[in-house]
Amino acid sequence: MRWRLIGAFMFITLLVVLVQDIPLGNYLVRGERERLTTSLERDAFLLAGRAGDALRAGGPLPAEVAADVRRYGEAGGARVVIIDAGRDGLGDLR
Repeated sequence: MRWRLIGAFMFITLLVVLVQDIPLGNYLVRGERERLTTSLERDAFLLAGRAGDALRAGGPLPAEVAADVRRYGEAGGARVVIIDAGRDGLGDLR
C-alpha cells in the first residue's frame, strides 16, 4: 500500500514536470533560434553597409573592409559571400 502511494506521487510529479518542461523547452529553442537569426541579420546588414560603396562603384573592397569581413568569418567560422543585387559581386572572402 505504501509503495503504491509513493509510486502514484512519483507518477504525478513526473507528469507535472513533463507538462511544464516540454512547452518551456520548445519556447526556449524558438527564442534562441530567433536571437541567432536576428544577430546574423544585424551582422549581414553591417557588413553590407561597409561593402556597399565598393559594390556601387564596381571596384574591389577597400583593404580595411576586406580585413573586417575576413575577421568576422574567422571569428565565427562563418562563410561570408558579398554580392550585389545582380548577383555580380566580390565573391567569397573567406
